[in-house]
Amino acid sequence: MPTAFAEIPRVSPDEAKRSLETGDPVIVVDVRSSQAYERGHIAGARSVPLNKILRGASDLPKDRDLLLYCSCIGEAEAAWAGALLRTQGYTRVFVIRNGLMGWSDLGYPMSLGQDTGLKVDEKSP
Repeated sequence: MPTAFAEIPRVSPDEAKRSLETGDPVIVVDVRSSQAYERGHIAGARSVPLNKILRGASDLPKDRDLLLYCSCIGEAEAAWAGALLRTQGYTRVFVIRNGLMGWSDLGYPMSLGQDTGLKVDEKSP
């Protein structure tokens, strides 16, 4: 595990949501498994599992802010992913503080499945 993972800057869920609402050029990245992503994720987030980042196989742009999150205590997996991305030349990497739990605890928009647009609080047709 990279030792620099603790040095990845954190943003609050409020800051992340504000960036998305104002149209800032950010990409929210879910580093959990694709199965976890399908069970529920931040609305609009891209699924790029940690194992894909470990292989250097992410296709994320390097000219946008990347807001990473996971569901583990202390954002460990997201911070690890951020440190790995830094070694791959990414400089605009941040971790959402308290991850998915911090986001959902505030009642912010969540989606189910593979980014179908179906929000958790909406009923399917």
